[in-house]
Amino acid sequence: MAVVLLTLVVAAGCSADAQRGSPAGTAPSRPATAAPLPTGAAPTPGRSKGATEPPSDDFPARTLTGTVRITGSCIELVTGAGLWTLVGPGVADLRAGERVEVHGNPAPQLELPCAGGAFAVARISR
Repeated sequence: MAVVLLTLVVAAGCSADAQRGSPAGTAPSRPATAAPLPTGAAPTPGRSKGATEPPSDDFPARTLTGTVRITGSCIELVTGAGLWTLVGPGVADLRAGERVEVHGNPAPQLELPCAGGAFAVARISR
């Protein structure tokens, strides 16, 4: 009876090893590890290292002519083509109804609580 019991124990052990993928009597193998990922970013095709591009929202300078309108704390310029919210030096000195010419750049990156697109004024002519 001892021989039968020993045979069953050995057979059960072999079956467990086979289910784990290890041959009987050998230690289970360690799981395979993946190759390490590269640490540097891959260069973008068509671009040389160190090359920079101007921001996509870099608008050319413009000159606008219109009438100043003040709505709350917003100083606006009403032109034939639309409405602009003026920001920058000298803008606070403008008065409602005044006809002016402003030179500067559209500034869509500025989020203002005013109507019209933001316009960064560099120079004002009265």
